[in-house]
Amino acid sequence: MITLKKLRSVVVVSLIVMLVAVTAGSALGAYPEKPINIIVTWGPGGGVDVTTRVFAKHVEKYLGQPMVVQNVEGGGGSVGFTQVLKSRADGYTLTMAASPIMVHPYTIEGVAYKYSSFEPVGMLTFDPVLLLVKTGSNFDMEAKEFLEFVRENPGKLLLGVGSHWGSHDFARAQIEMATGLEFQRVAFSAGGKEGVTALLGGHINATIAYFAEARSNIQEGTLKVIAMGGMERSPFLPEVPTLKELGIDLVLGTWRGILAPKGTPEEALAVLRDGFVKIVNDPEFLEDLEKSGNVPVIAEAKEFGAMMEKEDVAVQKVVEKLKAEQ
Repeated sequence: MITLKKLRSVVVVSLIVMLVAVTAGSALGAYPEKPINIIVTWGPGGGVDVTTRVFAKHVEKYLGQPMVVQNVEGGGGSVGFTQVLKSRADGYTLTMAASPIMVHPYTIEGVAYKYSSFEPVGMLTFDPVLLLVKTGSNFDMEAKEFLEFVRENPGKLLLGVGSHWGSHDFARAQIEMATGLEFQRVAFSAGGKEGVTALLGGHINATIAYFAEARSNIQEGTLKVIAMGGMERSPFLPEVPTLKELGIDLVLGTWRGILAPKGTPEEALAVLRDGFVKIVNDPEFLEDLEKSGNVPVIAEAKEFGAMMEKEDVAVQKVVEKLKAEQ
């Protein structure tokens, strides 16, 4: 006969067995159990794509699983970001975001996200914009002469700006606002690399791009950088003046950082953030990042999130101009 006391003992023992089983199952199912997918919302060969592939190369060493890079183009990046948010928030789908994500909710109709729809993992780099011309062309001139030409010929110079409302276009708008200059912008669908190709083909007069997007052409001498948007001169281009040196009080470029969809389990975020810190402190990773044409500018999750919050306020001033140009 099973007494109440015995029944209680059986229940207690059963609960202990269940607890041990669950704990063991959790240990066996520790994140990550499979490859992590990271979506690049622009085309292959662009600055964000290059940065992502450098980071992904080092993930398995610290997380025990590879990181698979997937390019999902369209809508100035909005197609890819939307796909990330529609995926399961389980830590297995991330995105390498860049500054344009700050603009999307204000400029692209139907976008249902903003920076706060994601959880920050960490920022890798700040990449200043470059103003490029084709070597030997009619616009192969020093920056001051180039800017004076634009001033005297408003709306005539064809300027490549990557994707519509992307970071390249955002930089163009800020330059116009700060100087009163007027370019004839030529937008593409796949980012700055497409603008580089158009410039080489003589289809435009100048283009805004990032170093990784034009590196080989700069090194070959087929393209010339006449100005750049960093706080100081780039170690990769020490002879190129900053916009500030040219009297334009702007720092222009794009940050690149990893985001996860809102709702990603805290346990997975903790693993990702810890792995991020380890990777960005790995000398081999830093060497690879610099070889790719990126200067490391690292921010961990908390600092990265605060930076985006502050930027969200500032970006709305430029958005008004972009909307007026529609």
